[in-house]
Amino acid sequence: PEKHRMLLLDGAAPYDEVGRGVEFTSRIFLAWLLYDIFHVFALYPKLGTWDTIAHHLAFIACSVLACSFRMLPFAFCWLIAGEASTPFLNLRWFLINTGNGDTLAMKITNITFALSFFAARVVLYGIGLFDLLTHRGIILSSPQIPSLVSKSLLVLIVAGYLLNLMWMRNIANMAMGKGRRSKKKAT
Repeated sequence: PEKHRMLLLDGAAPYDEVGRGVEFTSRIFLAWLLYDIFHVFALYPKLGTWDTIAHHLAFIACSVLACSFRMLPFAFCWLIAGEASTPFLNLRWFLINTGNGDTLAMKITNITFALSFFAARVVLYGIGLFDLLTHRGIILSSPQIPSLVSKSLLVLIVAGYLLNLMWMRNIANMAMGKGRRSKKKAT
C-alpha cells in the first residue's frame, strides 16, 4: 500500500482507476494555476508579488511532473486540500474591492481565512509532508522515475510548505488586526 500511495506506475487495479482520477483532477488544477498566474501577472503587484508567482510556478511544475510520471497521488490529495482556504482569500479580495475592507464581515473573513489556511496549509500539509518524507525512499529508488524528477518534486513540496509558514505569520497578524489593512478599494 505505501508504494501505491507514492507511485501509480503499474496500472494494477484498483489503483489504476484512482490514478486516472488523480490525473484528471491534477489537469483541472493545472489549468486553474495557469489561469491564475496570468491573472497575477496582469495585475502585478496588486494580486501578489514574487512569493505568489513562485508558489504558482512551483505547483505548476509539481503538477506537470507528478502527472507525467503518475506519482504521488496521496500527496496530491493533501496538497489540493490546501485550496480550502482560497474561497476566503477571494472573499477578502471582494470585500476590499467593494469598499468593505473595514467591516465586521471583513474581520470574520480574515479570521476564517486564517483558520482555514492554518488547518489546510500548515497542519494538513505538515502531516502529509512528514508522511511523504518518511516514505521518500520509495520514489527516490524507483527505476521508472528519473532521479532529478523525484528530487525536484521533494524540494518543491518542501519549499511550498516553507512559503506557507511564511505566509501564515502574515495571515495570523492580519486576522488579529496587527497587519496592514486596506480600507480602500484596490483597483
